[in-house]
Amino acid sequence: MLKTIVEFKFDDYQLYDQKLSTEDGNTLVQKTEDIAQYIYSILKNRYHLNIELNPERWGWEIEVPLPEITMYIGISVYEEYSNGFAIFISPNTPILKRFLFRKLDITHHIMLLQNYINVILKSHGGIYDVQWWEENEFRYVAAH
Repeated sequence: MLKTIVEFKFDDYQLYDQKLSTEDGNTLVQKTEDIAQYIYSILKNRYHLNIELNPERWGWEIEVPLPEITMYIGISVYEEYSNGFAIFISPNTPILKRFLFRKLDITHHIMLLQNYINVILKSHGGIYDVQWWEENEFRYVAAH
């Protein structure tokens, strides 16, 4: 398994008041827009990715269309810490089963996105305690 979830802390980030979203049945949504915009702008401008940034109920999603598949980068609050955030790459499995037993190996794409995200996070002075997880490790730690 590849490490496709990264948690980090960001003290410089001023948490906004929770926003009441009318689009999704008045669900409270914590804003992670500044971090998402920061990552989005670097991916688009420095790495020249053709991407889109979209708000979601749980945070923000960066859509990364590729020739055979669309990948996603999710940015969300990580409630384990008052200043915690999490980013996840989806799909998170290196081999995808496609039509008629055809398999698609996306290991390279996952590793490329992982590297971009890691460089972006480590280059920001306010971001620290960057830790990458495999999905099953992250779920286990979150459950206990």
